[in-house]
Amino acid sequence: KNKAKKKLKINPKKKVIGYVGRVSKEKNVHTLVEAFQRLPDQEKIRLLIVGDGPKDVVENFKKIRNCTVTGFVNNVEDYLQAMDIFVMPSLTETTSLATLEAMSCGLPVIATKVGFIKNYIIKDYNGLFFPRENPGLLSIKLKKLLDNEALQDKLAYNARKTIAYSFSWERSINRIKRILKKEYYGD
Repeated sequence: KNKAKKKLKINPKKKVIGYVGRVSKEKNVHTLVEAFQRLPDQEKIRLLIVGDGPKDVVENFKKIRNCTVTGFVNNVEDYLQAMDIFVMPSLTETTSLATLEAMSCGLPVIATKVGFIKNYIIKDYNGLFFPRENPGLLSIKLKKLLDNEALQDKLAYNARKTIAYSFSWERSINRIKRILKKEYYGD
């Protein structure tokens, strides 16, 4: 993690709260930004937004102290490895590949309970939830994680374990085989 932070020119002593995805209305990134700004000890944290969106919105986010907006990148993994906490504040999702990738990198996740996310994140086991468009509660959840390394470690470990088990290629192939068998052979 420290090596990844140094590579991105982020002070390794800072805790990095991150998001990966489009900066758009439905992704609700402004709620994350507002929650971040409410956190105490701003000199000890950094908000890392990996993605791009409307120029005026991105420029406003870049003006916020301790906030970095990368624009579009091809190497998302480098940024995920530098994060300490991942947030998916979206108003709507299907599966959320970004959240799955964050979990596969062993990050504790805080997300809204939308789309398929609610099926693979288990509250207090491999992640935390917050209500949509509620920066106050998101800020409280972020502070809870920032102040509790044991909880961060537990959620991160279980997030990685969830992805390794539930989303492995072998498991996915077996699911597809069962569906095809049922569909075509009535088994």
